[in-house]
Amino acid sequence: FLIPGILLTVVPSFFMGDGSGSENPVFAFITGMIAISAMILPGISGSYIMLVLGEYQIVIGKLSNLLQVDSILFLSAFGLGCLIGLILFTHIVKWLFKSYKSHTMTFLLGLILGSFFILWPFKDYSAGQTIVGRSGEVKRDIQI
Repeated sequence: FLIPGILLTVVPSFFMGDGSGSENPVFAFITGMIAISAMILPGISGSYIMLVLGEYQIVIGKLSNLLQVDSILFLSAFGLGCLIGLILFTHIVKWLFKSYKSHTMTFLLGLILGSFFILWPFKDYSAGQTIVGRSGEVKRDIQI
């Protein structure tokens, strides 16, 4: 149970896309469910999951245009997904702790250990990284 926990935090970093997600409210709902579930678990960030799915910039963009109808619809679907995901996932975690406490704790330890891979010392920024704004412009170059 330790190895799957480590893999669950390490593997998504290899599939990080180009940041192009979907503005579909159904995908926003699913993203909300997954992101809020990740926030409950140690070692996984909800915003990191949203980055992997390509939805982070879209949600931020919709928040900046909050008064538009499509933004309200998108953010409502995202919020509803967060609410339902939170309710469902907390019940699942509660059941797992009740039924399989040692396995669940081992899995959670794997999540925490796997999150070390995402942290800076294991990343090679010598080739440079960029922080890109919503419209695609480079906000900052990172060179270590």
